[in-house]
Amino acid sequence: MIGEERPRYEAANVDERDRMRTEIWERACRDWAREHAQAIMTAHAAADSEGVRKKYVWLAKYHNAEIKRFFGREAKAALLVHLGGAK
Repeated sequence: MIGEERPRYEAANVDERDRMRTEIWERACRDWAREHAQAIMTAHAAADSEGVRKKYVWLAKYHNAEIKRFFGREAKAALLVHLGGAK
């Protein structure tokens, strides 16, 4: 626990602490997914050859499939990479 969540965590019972850890883990996963998507889009835009861009399109498709699989119904468009042909 970090920051302002720490006192609440320390005062919580075992079940509440478990719930809080789960929420933090899920938030971290969503943050990572957004950062990964952004990194792919940035690298795709900076690529100086068509072959490299195609590899980023492939990576975007893989990212999208795994995000959908991992997050299920919670997979929002903000978590997905949108590149030419990557849906």
